[in-house]
Amino acid sequence: MRYAARFNITIFQIDVSKQNFGADDPRLRQRWLDVIQNASKELLKCEAQAIERTIAEAEAKCELLREKLCEMREEREMMDVEREESVKLKETIENSWNKVFRLEMREITPRKTRNEYESLDDVTSSSIQNVLGSNDLLNTEK
Repeated sequence: MRYAARFNITIFQIDVSKQNFGADDPRLRQRWLDVIQNASKELLKCEAQAIERTIAEAEAKCELLREKLCEMREEREMMDVEREESVKLKETIENSWNKVFRLEMREITPRKTRNEYESLDDVTSSSIQNVLGSNDLLNTEK
């Protein structure tokens, strides 16, 4: 496919008419050729401007695409970092929670255990006293 058709550029092809009258006069003939040459140059300049404009538009689109790709890559990288940090944070929270739970259990459990042992000792000794009847029987058996 031709460049012009691909980028919707209209190219004018002008058929130059052949000089019929005054072809014998060298000055008129030269003037005729100069007009044709200048017109061709102007048309080529117009075509060059259209091509430059097309190139500038294509470069702008490429730059926009580059920026979008960079943004997408940065977003993807940020999402990867967020995902990794989320996993680390989850592990840290779980470990911290486990530590806090263990510390709280250490604080709570020994008190309850001591209290339970004391109350259990009281219940056991009172039960034994009730069964045996007095403290003297315990001393005599020993």
